[in-house]
Amino acid sequence: MKRPVLITAVAVLQFLLALVMAGTTIYLLWLAHSPKILAEPDGADAAHGLMIGAIATGIPAAISCISFGGLWKSKRWGWWLALVVNVIILATLAYGMVDENSVDVEEIVVTLCFMILPIFLLLPKVRKFYWTGPVPRVEAGS
Repeated sequence: MKRPVLITAVAVLQFLLALVMAGTTIYLLWLAHSPKILAEPDGADAAHGLMIGAIATGIPAAISCISFGGLWKSKRWGWWLALVVNVIILATLAYGMVDENSVDVEEIVVTLCFMILPIFLLLPKVRKFYWTGPVPRVEAGS
């Protein structure tokens, strides 16, 4: 059975999102143990903050990896998990952007990038695919 291109694209985007978040987690962990950070006068506090940031990105990264597996296997729970985690990330970024008095262009761009996947997940074709299951193709001449 062949998977539609849009469904494959959504699953691959979820995988790329999980990969970026996992890479960010690893980078933050590396920074937290960096001699340059630890040599600063407030290095212990900075390292602690970086560890909190690593946890804050690591948990959604792990959940995104799990949801990618569900999306790839065409499971409804994978669609739900991907939608919920992506909406929570989007809401967190949007709240962080609105809560401040000044908004940077980078914050807007990152928030808009995280808006793409929930929109794709809610497209009717994608939603129907995961809610009804893949439709088996009937071969001609059978």
